[in-house]
Amino acid sequence: MACDCISKVDAMLAAKNTQLSPTLIFSTPVRVVVTLGTEVKEKKRGARPVSMLPTFCPFCGERYVPAAEGRS
Repeated sequence: MACDCISKVDAMLAAKNTQLSPTLIFSTPVRVVVTLGTEVKEKKRGARPVSMLPTFCPFCGERYVPAAEGRS
């Protein structure tokens, strides 16, 4: 993992009996990210919210996985 923001934020949230809901991504390299919560705007049959997995840490802005050389 590029940063330790998840553990830092969890420590701050502990006083409120709350923690983040991290997601383990099985890729190369394996990484843990914060899933951004979403919800369905209009209730329709079979409608489900999609998960958003950020490329950068939403707390410090550091990239979770370094960009491949020659790519931005």
